[in-house]
Amino acid sequence: MPLSARGAWALAGQALSAFFPRGQDLINCAKEAIETESYESDGGSGAPYTIDRGRDDSAHVVQSFAGSVADVVAVAHEFGHAVQLRAAQGLFIPPILREMAAFISELALLDYLKSIDHACAHAIADAHLRDTAIYMSSDFDALMRAIECGTTEYNYRWNYPPARALASVLFGNVPRDALWRILIGKVTFPHCINISQNTGGFETVKKHLPEVPKAKDDCLALGAYRSLGMMPLRGIESWQGASYIPVGECHETFLRRMRERTARVVIGDERKPVGHTAWDIDETASKTGRLPRQSAPLGDHFELQRRARSYLPEDVSVHARCARQEQAAW
Repeated sequence: MPLSARGAWALAGQALSAFFPRGQDLINCAKEAIETESYESDGGSGAPYTIDRGRDDSAHVVQSFAGSVADVVAVAHEFGHAVQLRAAQGLFIPPILREMAAFISELALLDYLKSIDHACAHAIADAHLRDTAIYMSSDFDALMRAIECGTTEYNYRWNYPPARALASVLFGNVPRDALWRILIGKVTFPHCINISQNTGGFETVKKHLPEVPKAKDDCLALGAYRSLGMMPLRGIESWQGASYIPVGECHETFLRRMRERTARVVIGDERKPVGHTAWDIDETASKTGRLPRQSAPLGDHFELQRRARSYLPEDVSVHARCARQEQAAW
C-alpha cells in the first residue's frame, strides 16, 4: 500500500475527525503532539504499543510499519489509544475501555474509507475482519479458560474479545456524542453494557457475585451485619471519590440510615446483590421521595430503581428527575 507510517497516522486522524467533529480539536492535538516511533518489520515480531507517560508528558507510540493494510489498521488502533490518553490527562483508564477506544478508532477508519470510496477500503476491511477472527477465537477461548480455571495468570489479551464485541455493537447504533464519551474514557464499562442492551446487542449481564442467604427470624443481627458490609462494598466507585471516604465515616452513615430504615441492599431474583439505595422523604412536598444514593455496581440501575420503589411507603412518590439521573456504577 503506497502510504507511509506518518501518512497512515494522518489518515487515522482524518477518519476520527470526520466521525467525531466535536472532538476535532482534541484529535488534531493528539495527531500533532503525540510522539510516534516507526520501524519496518516483516511481521515476525514487535506488535505496536502506546505508552502513557503521565499528565505532564505526551504518550509515546511505537509501531512497526511495512506498508501493509494490516499496518494501517494497527496505526488506527494506536491512534485511538493516543486520543484517549490525551483526553484522560493522566487519569487511570481500565484496560477494557482502552481497547474499546482503539477499536472504535479502527471502525471510524473503515467508515471514513468507505465514505470516500478509497481504493484500499475493501482490503483494509478484510484485514480488520481477520483481526476480529483472532480476537474472537484464540483470545476468546483463552479468556473462557481463564474464567473457568480462576487461577490463571493475568493476560492483557483477555480484554480484547469483550472490548471488540462491545465496540462493534455500539458503533453506528448509538449517538456519536455517546460514542465519543466512550472513546475518551468518560463512561464506565457496565454503563457501556447498559447502552448496548438498548441496541439489542446483549440481553443480560451475568452476575458472578455469590447468593445472599435468606434471612432467618433468629438471625436478624447477622442479616444486619451483612447489609452493613455490602453497602460500602457496593458503593466503591473511585470516579466519584467514594473510595476515599474514611471507613469510619462511611460506616457511621450507613449505620444511621439502617437505624432510620432509609437504606436497603437490593437483592435480585437470583438472590444476588444488585446494589444498594438510600432515600429521603420530604414530608412538606406531598411526601415526595428522593433517592440521593443509588449504587448498582453491575450497572443494572433500572432493576435497582424498580425494587427501591417497593421499599418506600405506599403514599410516597419518587421524584421523577431523581430517578432518571445517571447513577454510580463500576
